[in-house]
Amino acid sequence: PKIVRRLFRQIVLGVQYMHSCGYAHLDLSLENVLISLPRGATDLSDAEVKIIDFGMALKHANVDSKKLRWRGKPYSMAPELYHGTGIDAKAADLYSLGVILFAIATGGPAYLEVDDKAFKYVWMGRQGIEKLLDMWQKSVDPDALDLICKLMCRVEDRYTMFNLLQHRYLRTPDD
Repeated sequence: PKIVRRLFRQIVLGVQYMHSCGYAHLDLSLENVLISLPRGATDLSDAEVKIIDFGMALKHANVDSKKLRWRGKPYSMAPELYHGTGIDAKAADLYSLGVILFAIATGGPAYLEVDDKAFKYVWMGRQGIEKLLDMWQKSVDPDALDLICKLMCRVEDRYTMFNLLQHRYLRTPDD
């Protein structure tokens, strides 16, 4: 729905700002996103998103792979961080954005641990994610699914922030 796109766009813009200031969050998850409604608002169309909990954040110019290991929650952490091979903090945040989009588009996380059976479907790419959605009897906007697949993938194939901002899912108007 439009509200998912609107909220996700705000999260992405917040992460873009953080990255432009030289920081990576490294613990992006729905638990670290607040939704604020103006006084008197009755629905989410007026909501504003705020990203919180910068306890794991790092200045990405000074990041080495040892500092990136085990930052964040296993179900929203980029696999390269989980396995201790992470070297790109911004790319790790982008993976987590895919996890967030999956969760708000379907109502739940794709997996709870990188060793979960469900993770193996995610790691298979688009066909695996589509099979997982089919098994769970969930449907996702085709543009959102395309974006999820371009974020929740191997780091060398993952979208950059520039690619993300150009994707049709984020460029489609809410109205």
